[in-house]
Amino acid sequence: MATLWFVFWKLKQQRAYKIRAARTWEGTVAQAASQANVGTMRDERSLGARLVDALAGDFRYAPVLLAIVLIFIFFAFQNIAYISPRNISNMVLQTVVVGTIALGMVPILLIAEIDLAVAAIGATAATLMCVVVVDLGMASWLGVLSAVAFGAFIGVLQGAWIARTRAPAFLITFGVSLALAGLQLSMLPETGQYNIMGTPLTLLVGTFLPRTFGWLLAIVAIAAFAVLRWLHYRDARKAGLDVSLANHVGLPVGLAAAALCGIVVVLSMHKGVPLAGVIFIGLTAIFSYFTSSTRYGLYLYAVGSNASAVARAGVSVNRIRLMAFALCGAFAAFGGVLGASRLLGVSAQSGAGGELLLAITAAVVGGTSLFGGRGSPWSAVIGAFAITAISNGMDLIGYGTEVKLATQGALLVAATSIDALVTRRPA
Repeated sequence: MATLWFVFWKLKQQRAYKIRAARTWEGTVAQAASQANVGTMRDERSLGARLVDALAGDFRYAPVLLAIVLIFIFFAFQNIAYISPRNISNMVLQTVVVGTIALGMVPILLIAEIDLAVAAIGATAATLMCVVVVDLGMASWLGVLSAVAFGAFIGVLQGAWIARTRAPAFLITFGVSLALAGLQLSMLPETGQYNIMGTPLTLLVGTFLPRTFGWLLAIVAIAAFAVLRWLHYRDARKAGLDVSLANHVGLPVGLAAAALCGIVVVLSMHKGVPLAGVIFIGLTAIFSYFTSSTRYGLYLYAVGSNASAVARAGVSVNRIRLMAFALCGAFAAFGGVLGASRLLGVSAQSGAGGELLLAITAAVVGGTSLFGGRGSPWSAVIGAFAITAISNGMDLIGYGTEVKLATQGALLVAATSIDALVTRRPA
C-alpha cells in the first residue's frame, strides 16, 4: 500500500513538473514573440516617428530656422527692399517688442498654464510709465522701473489667486485683462493718448550702437556662448551621456557665430546695432541661464512635466507658479515699455493690436510646448523673429489686415498641432 502511494505521488509530481515546464516554454515563446512584435512595431514606426522624435530633441529649432530662410527668399523675390539693411533693422525692432512679451509667456507655458493678460499688462504698465514721467515729471528710469514693478505685482496677484482658488488660469487672466483695460482708460488723459516724444524714453528703441561697439559685443556674445556650450558638454560627459564635441559645441557655436556676424554686418550698413536688440538678447541670455542652471529654473520644467511628483518631493508648487506669473508680468510690462518707446507714445489702442496672439504664437512656433515641461527662452527669440518676418513682408507687399490675421491664426493652429503630436508621441 505504501509502495502504491509512493508511485502515485511520484507520478503526480512528474505530471506537475511537465505542466510547469510546458507553461514555462509557452511563456518563453510568448515573450519572445512579444519582443519580436515590439521590435517589428518599433522598426515600422521608426520611419514615421523619427522626425517627431527629432523635433522633440536637439533639432526642435531646425524647422523654424528653415522656415525663416524660406520666408526671406519668398519675400525677397516679391520685393528686393525686404532684405535691405533698413528693413532688417526695422524687423529687429519689431521683434524686440513681440519677443519680450513672448519671453514672459515662456515660464507660464513651461508650467502648463496660460496668461491672457500679457497684452493688457504691457499697455497698462506703459501708461503708468507715462503718468510717472510726463504728468509727475519724474526721471525716465523711475518710470520704467515703476512699470516693470507694476507688471510683476499683477503677475504675483494672478498667481496667488490661481493657487488659492485653483481656478482655471485662462479665465482668471482673461478677467484681469478686462479689468486692466478699464484701468488703462481711466489713466489716460482727455486726449486719449500720451506723447513721449522729446523724453529720454525714446532712447530705448531709438539708440543705435557704433559699428566698433557692435562688433565687440558680437565677439563677447560668441565667446560666452562657446563657454556655456563647453560647460554643458563637460557636464554631459561627466554624467555618462554619449555626446560629441562637434555636435554639442562646434556646430551650435559655428552656426550662432555665422548668424550673429551676418546680422551685425547688415545692421552696420544702416545705423548700427539697436540698443533695444542688445537689451533683448541680454535678457534672453540671463533668463536662459536661470531656467537651465538654477534650482528654481529647473523647477519650472519639473512642475510642467509632473506637478504632483514635485509636490511629493517637498517643493512648493504654488511658489513656483507664483514666480512664473511674476516673471511673465515683468516681461510683459517691459515689452509694453519698449512698444511705447518705439511708437513714441501710448493710446487706448495700445495692447489691442494682437500682441497677445503674437506672443503666444511666437513662443509656440519657437518650440515651447503648450503642454508644459519643454521649451527654452530662445524659442521666444526665434519664434518672434519668424512671426515678425512674415508680418513685415506682408506689410511691404501690401496685404490687408485680414490676410495677416488669417496667416497668424493658421500658424498658431499648425504650431499647436505639431506640439500636440510631439508631446503625445509613443514612447
